[in-house]
Amino acid sequence: MKRIIPIFFFLILVFFFNSCERKEYTEEGIKEIVEEINVKLEKAVGEEFNWGSPEAYSLFRAYFSEDGKLMFINESYTYRKPAESFNRYYIKDGNLLHIISRKMEYISDKKSGKGKKMMINIEFYSDPDENILLYDKIVNKERVTLNDDEAEEIFRHVDELKEIVNKREIIQ
Repeated sequence: MKRIIPIFFFLILVFFFNSCERKEYTEEGIKEIVEEINVKLEKAVGEEFNWGSPEAYSLFRAYFSEDGKLMFINESYTYRKPAESFNRYYIKDGNLLHIISRKMEYISDKKSGKGKKMMINIEFYSDPDENILLYDKIVNKERVTLNDDEAEEIFRHVDELKEIVNKREIIQ
């Protein structure tokens, strides 16, 4: 009986620490992490990088925590068509947790020859498994749904940026 009590106590502690660890990836927990990153950004120094594809190119600055882990990317993304976006990615332990994206696109009407501006704002919170917990997408002041393909494209792009940053760290 005396051996069972310490084992039982140990199991309770293990369960408690595991449950506390997973709680940080709730909606509120991720918002707290984002606030912590914002505080750390006041003292952080960024490093500049470039990315390009046939469809677009970007200049971005990566910021690292005191222990050298990537925590934030600030990106200026320019499309080959007349459009640009400004994106902020919050990252913890290599996982995208929050994005704020502001895109301005110019669309021309071939019949009238006139153009119009389209504003697209996307903001979402996601867990480390890339499940979106909360999102907001607004196109020209109208709330619309964020489809799975768009979300997948964002995650893929952030992975490419992280890969560029990681390769650069290896070279240095």
